[in-house]
Amino acid sequence: MRKIVIPLIIILACCSFCKKATGNKQGTQQVTPSNPPDPGNPNPGDAGLSAAFVAITADRITTLTATIRGNGYHVESALPAGYVKDGSVDYTTQVQAALNQPNVNIIFPPFPIQINDGGLTFQSNQQILFEDGAELRLKASALQSYKMLNILGVDKLTMINAVITGDRDIHTGPDGESGMGINIKNCTNVMLIKPKVTKCWGDGMYVSGSNTNVIISDAQLSRNRRNNMSVISVNGLYLIRPYFGFALGTAPEVGIDFEPNAAADNLLNIHVVSPVSEGNGGEGISLGLKRVYEDPGNYPLWNMSVTVYNHHDINSGLSIKLSYAKCGYTTETTVQGFVKFISPIWENNSGQFISAAICEPATITSLINPQLSVNGVALSSATAKSTLLSEVSSGTLNVTVK
Repeated sequence: MRKIVIPLIIILACCSFCKKATGNKQGTQQVTPSNPPDPGNPNPGDAGLSAAFVAITADRITTLTATIRGNGYHVESALPAGYVKDGSVDYTTQVQAALNQPNVNIIFPPFPIQINDGGLTFQSNQQILFEDGAELRLKASALQSYKMLNILGVDKLTMINAVITGDRDIHTGPDGESGMGINIKNCTNVMLIKPKVTKCWGDGMYVSGSNTNVIISDAQLSRNRRNNMSVISVNGLYLIRPYFGFALGTAPEVGIDFEPNAAADNLLNIHVVSPVSEGNGGEGISLGLKRVYEDPGNYPLWNMSVTVYNHHDINSGLSIKLSYAKCGYTTETTVQGFVKFISPIWENNSGQFISAAICEPATITSLINPQLSVNGVALSSATAKSTLLSEVSSGTLNVTVK
């Protein structure tokens, strides 16, 4: 009996070890398309970033939500008698009337509401709450360009839990790429908490003009046709734990695209904390300055400062694209400043991670402690560094590994 028990124990122990080893191997290959746990403020020395983290604490959001509910104007109060709750009837006029009334606190009801491609506009000092189940759905449009939510020239606007669904699946026109979900332009002190924007004909979110202090927390932007988000101009942008997935349909198909339209635009004081980009047809994150160099205006110096912390890209076309190649243009403009990617984790099946054409000696571009994997197999630090440097077509990229 003893001779039988001992081998049996050995067999069971081996089986247990095999299960653990197999489980660990599978675990390294499985990726959950969601944001990682809050790592906290990665740069407490930056006053703007610290203020952004303070503004989005759970306690503050709970208090703000209670305040809005306590004395808010309910959008359904402006809807006609016998209104439907299935998002099948256009109530743009009525919803805009609700947004125009003097109460600064606005509450969207827990059911979908259809709006048309004329979109909605907002006022300064408003606090907007979307209750669970609330959603704004776009009526089928043939327009090449639309903006569902227009946040234009406002100061102090807060929006919580907005759910925006575009018309890419039902769009009736073949052309265009500028159907936007949320349009932020010429604003100060805008805070969006947990916005969810999907299926827009163009970009899920578009930030342009003269903007300062824009905080966007826990955004879920996915399946938008052109880019999930485009940032054209801002001074003070704090993107915390955003998810950018599956931008597909028309170029450039980027998770988040930083691309000024002219040298008058700014990419300053930008902090992107723990972004996850996944399955985008183009890049997870792209930064291109072509139009800064093409701008005929008198801009001898153009500054930028962009820091991305803990970027996790999963099987986008490329993890990042960096395109500020002054050598390709006859221009007097010099771009100075820095772009940093700190502790990124990039995994794909192609083995190619970046496209970098820099050729701008006044700009410092750094990748700090990147981790790369191909088909679930992690590359060594030395291999990761050599791989990234081999993907630089021009200019200097500083790669630091542990």
